[in-house]
Amino acid sequence: MEVATSVFFLFLLPILVGALLGILSLSLMALRPTALPWPLFLFLILLGGAACNVSAVCYTGAWAVFHSNGGFLGDDFTAVVTGMMLAIGALAGAAVSLTTLKLRNGKPPCAPAAWCWSWLLSQSLLNLLVFLLGLLPYQSFPDGDGLPLWAYLLLMAAVIPALGFLFGRLWGKPHGPLVPLLGLVGLSALGLLLTVSMFRTSMDPTWGLALMQTRAGGLYSRLYLPSAILLGDYQYRWDISLAKVCLMTLAPHLLFTMGYLAPRLFSGKRADAEPSV
Repeated sequence: MEVATSVFFLFLLPILVGALLGILSLSLMALRPTALPWPLFLFLILLGGAACNVSAVCYTGAWAVFHSNGGFLGDDFTAVVTGMMLAIGALAGAAVSLTTLKLRNGKPPCAPAAWCWSWLLSQSLLNLLVFLLGLLPYQSFPDGDGLPLWAYLLLMAAVIPALGFLFGRLWGKPHGPLVPLLGLVGLSALGLLLTVSMFRTSMDPTWGLALMQTRAGGLYSRLYLPSAILLGDYQYRWDISLAKVCLMTLAPHLLFTMGYLAPRLFSGKRADAEPSV
């Protein structure tokens, strides 16, 4: 009986809830088609959120959303179980929402929608990548094996602008730079605010785990996971300081914005080079 109950709550219930939410969102989009299949995107973002939450707890040391309070196996176990349930529900909803690809109204997305969905989807893909890389795992201690810090930084420096370029080419090319630049300013300001708050409230600002286990650190680890990994498993690989953390907080969004704007800049150059008829 206990096994059946566990299977229901861990697997069947998330599938049922995800499928029902998928059917509901599918009905809403059928009533009013949009430029982009937002129901499918929402479930993909939810899947990335599940990977982000597990990674934030297991790889950065941040507190779990549902704190175990010293219970069996601790926060890591709690995060993995809740993340698994969230991922199962997200996959079920995404499967149902695949039909929304055919319900689009055929119009290009407006500039705010194009940038918002691009950033959210890119973050979800990055979260999934960070989660998978953590299975290698990262280099956690000075004498430990794993993915070297330089390799991680090089990978992020390549993947982040590539994602920006991909989504900029798909949806951002017809629009101007105003919305992406405003998004960059907003994300940068929020990231810097959380960074300063972490350092002010941490018991030891030179220790990554102490930064991550502040209230601001818990939010930072969810919103800026690729940067938070440097304060988690890589915290023993570099000297932590406020200036360096601010730099690594800004860098991913600068790289994404550069990649997002690149297709428009390149297409503009090609257009200028063409002779007029």
